[in-house]
Amino acid sequence: MTILLLLTGWLTTSAQNQRFEKIKAHKVAYLTEKMELSVSEAEKFWPLYNEYEKAQQEIRSQKRSQVKNPSDDQAKEILFNALESNAKEIDLKREFYKEAAQILSYKKLYLMEQGEREFRLTILERYKNMRKR
Repeated sequence: MTILLLLTGWLTTSAQNQRFEKIKAHKVAYLTEKMELSVSEAEKFWPLYNEYEKAQQEIRSQKRSQVKNPSDDQAKEILFNALESNAKEIDLKREFYKEAAQILSYKKLYLMEQGEREFRLTILERYKNMRKR
């Protein structure tokens, strides 16, 4: 029974990881096309972007609160920690733009921002449609 539960958990995690990797690959293709990256630009840009995304995820994971019904003091701490995390995200993005601008134009970075928003909305729409079925 334990082996069955472990196997089920592993298969679920494996399927989720495959789905995540597939979405990530679509995102890279979508943004590469949106930004009209050359091969040379893409080779330099994507490693930097991946580092940026990883750092961004680390900040966001720290921001999430697991407290269901916080006390007033806990709520205050959660709110101010969230503000601090937001400031860190802004600083990270500012630094990313400076580094990425050595590889790409600011116009392409602007197109990246637009493309990320569009891609997120597309994924959310697909998820909504899947849930309706």
